Amino acid sequence: MSRRSTCFAVGMLACLLCGVLGAALILVRYEPQWYRNAGLPAGPQRTQYSQDFHEAFSQLMYQVGNEAEWNGRVTAKQVNAWFEEGMYQEKLDADLLRGNISQPRIAFEDNRVRLGFRYGKGIRSTIISMNLQIWVPQDDSSAVVLQLESLQAGLLPVSAQSVLEEISRLLREKDIEINWYRHNGYPTAVLRFQANQQHSGVELTAIQAKEEVAEGGKDGVLVIHGRNNDPALNPVPVAAPAGSQ
Repeated sequence: MSRRSTCFAVGMLACLLCGVLGAALILVRYEPQWYRNAGLPAGPQRTQYSQDFHEAFSQLMYQVGNEAEWNGRVTAKQVNAWFEEGMYQEKLDADLLRGNISQPRIAFEDNRVRLGFRYGKGIRSTIISMNLQIWVPQDDSSAVVLQLESLQAGLLPVSAQSVLEEISRLLREKDIEINWYRHNGYPTAVLRFQANQQHSGVELTAIQAKEEVAEGGKDGVLVIHGRNNDPALNPVPVAAPAGSQ
């Protein structure tokens, strides 16, 4: 092969490799449309949404500890605003950053949850996004089931193992028990809260993600219902004296 032919072949191979690497980089660096839409610009409205989430969560926690029947709801905008502001104000971002996770965002659709976050730093980072189904198992009201339907880095599907191990570590550090198995061919997690308590009187009766029409357009909503079986919150009725009406 002549020197000119060799140089041409090497040049073509270099161009091909650059093209492949460039295409892969574009695919990995891609940000899903839903993830971009979930981001909220800084300002008074975002601050209010963050405060609304904090109030809704605090009220739910009060109900769980003090009422026999409880329920709560939060919107995707409230959660995403808290991710942007409240999480940092309460210094809860350190655990995420230690695992190279930042900018988490969420979307609630009918019977589906979209979760995304930036993984890594700088030009080596990518958006990890996943689609989840969520429900309360009929035979275990102390748990929540999350079924992973898809997992992508940008536009590329990726192996779930390393990402799921990182998420599992973060949850267990927050005293949330998580166990994985496969259901209908999908990786599926069973989450139990208050894992350090052998017996918990708190039960979930329903959890639902859905879209609702709100001011300014649609917004996703997560609705939770449950009960507390603490006998102190469910006093046994006193029988009426014999002969009374």
